[in-house]
Amino acid sequence: MSKKNQPIKSNEPNCLNCGYEFEGHELFCPACGQKNKDKRITFGSFVKEVFAGFFSWDAKFWRTLSPLLFNPGKVSKDYIEGKRIKYSNPFRFYLTTSVLFFLLIGLNNTIKEYRKLSSTDVKTEKKVTVKQVSDSIKKEIETNKKQYINAGIGSFKEGLQAGMRESIQDETKGVTYTADSIKKPNSFDSFIKFNTKNPKLSIDEALDSLNVEKNFGNRLKYSKAKTFASIINDGDGVKSFLDNLVSKTSVALFILLPIFALFFKLIYIRRKFTYVEHLVFIFHIQTVFFIVFILFVLFDITMHKQMEVNGSTVISTLIFAFMIYLFIAMKRFYKQGFLKTLIKYFFVNFTFMMLASLGMSVLTVITFMLN
Repeated sequence: MSKKNQPIKSNEPNCLNCGYEFEGHELFCPACGQKNKDKRITFGSFVKEVFAGFFSWDAKFWRTLSPLLFNPGKVSKDYIEGKRIKYSNPFRFYLTTSVLFFLLIGLNNTIKEYRKLSSTDVKTEKKVTVKQVSDSIKKEIETNKKQYINAGIGSFKEGLQAGMRESIQDETKGVTYTADSIKKPNSFDSFIKFNTKNPKLSIDEALDSLNVEKNFGNRLKYSKAKTFASIINDGDGVKSFLDNLVSKTSVALFILLPIFALFFKLIYIRRKFTYVEHLVFIFHIQTVFFIVFILFVLFDITMHKQMEVNGSTVISTLIFAFMIYLFIAMKRFYKQGFLKTLIKYFFVNFTFMMLASLGMSVLTVITFMLN
């Protein structure tokens, strides 16, 4: 019996996916393509299956990567023309690179935190000489002289300011307000200031202290004021908020890209492309954009000292290369002349920036409200 016709070791006589009856030598099911293997899942086989498609140099991921990066527009053009067997699905490819991108951002942030903790830089204490002490005393004496000379003027100014802050009696409520605290007690700004001074009070206790009605609107407003105060007053608050914002960016992009595909369909309405074909092109472009930033993050991880000095130059170069890539890809995929492509190129970038800005604004508000 030849090696090809030897039975494959399997406990199942039929395909576990579609039920096809094996003759005993099939590596893969002729009907559905699933591999002929035992139904039991071991830890080793599970891990191998997870990473096989990504790390195998023969996988579609890697066969798609090279032409996508170095031959703008080719993969998208081949895919819509039906040449798909050697390429990864555009959405799956986009999803893989986006997951890798956000994982690397998290890894880079963690590495930076460890570098800060392990930093051995120690600031040396400055030695104070007798002359420095003498000069400091002389400077203090001169300052005090000026303060004594201007004492009368200062008292006059304080008198004016005190007059301007004269208390205003609210006859209807019997509450005294000054010119410095004339703002409404239930304003967002008042809530932030109060919470900054009294961070440990509960929402109801704070509203009672402010003499504000404890309804849903005021509770929600104070809750968000408390969140905002914690962001601006806590050293790690801004970082935590930005990390939370970045984590939601992938979902926002997933919503934005199909909307952007509608815009492409409008500006290329005469080119007879379907909506899905525009979407394929946009997924490929966004995938390249992620790869550009993956390169930047990898540079930052592996060459962090050089990146501290030349980071802005590196990111500017990568973005410039991507912008050239986008123009070439649009020209090749949509098969239009240089001038038409250039006009649409600028229009597309302007529109994307507007949509991205609007999307980030909405995302920031949503992240803040859910924080």
